Amino acid sequence: MPIVLAVHQWGPQMTNTRILFRCDSESVVFCLNNQTSKDDMLMTLLRKLVLAALKFYIVFRAKHIPGKCNVVCDALSHFQLQKARAWAPWLETKPQEIVAVWCSWVS
Repeated sequence: MPIVLAVHQWGPQMTNTRILFRCDSESVVFCLNNQTSKDDMLMTLLRKLVLAALKFYIVFRAKHIPGKCNVVCDALSHFQLQKARAWAPWLETKPQEIVAVWCSWVS
């Protein structure tokens, strides 16, 4: 989900680029690299990602990064904001507003 949101949110700024997504989920990396999944909801998200990538001329791949090597993101994914800021004091204190329409994604 965060990868799809990122491409939709910042796609215009990423036009004509190659992107390597680093993800701590091996199954998500597999789905991104193969652009397929047996899960219907995940396949819906993958289609949205591929369409956005085509729209903005983005070529993407994914690489697995172990959670123990990704401490800031791991802390953020568990809502441990103080721990994340201790590792990365430059993090924004206010969340980024996402301008995506949810209901169009699940239809």
